[in-house]
Amino acid sequence: LVQGGNMMQLPAGATGFFEAGTFREPIQRGEFLQLVYQLARESRCTVGETDTSLCGKNFYAAQIVRNSGTEILFMNAYTGHLACSDCWEAQPLRFTAPSAMLAALLPPNQLLSPSLLERSIDVVLLDALAPAEQEQLRYWQPNTIGEILFNFWD
Repeated sequence: LVQGGNMMQLPAGATGFFEAGTFREPIQRGEFLQLVYQLARESRCTVGETDTSLCGKNFYAAQIVRNSGTEILFMNAYTGHLACSDCWEAQPLRFTAPSAMLAALLPPNQLLSPSLLERSIDVVLLDALAPAEQEQLRYWQPNTIGEILFNFWD
């Protein structure tokens, strides 16, 4: 995300939709899983369920399980942005701040805060998005930045 003044600009491809002939490969599933297992090792946690399918969504997800509970880590498969939650079944996703331990280990330039993800799309410049993405925005009518970056659009 590029932020200038009170407005933000989403990068082209953030939704996972592309114009014919302009498809961009997603971040490899293995890169996401490598990050997840590295986090688990460094924080002495375990990895629970993982979901690296991009069928009907534009993000990967994994459970980080520790004695005090479970956190869900999401990664946008096209931008690499990260977000956390305490539940991955909710639609739209409910974003939470990561535990202090996880926050210390995640790349800060990739980790998006719940307050940013819950901001209205009124503060987003959408002109960098491809026409196919803008068409999806009109169809799905997301309300927040998080609903665009971590979507269940098919």
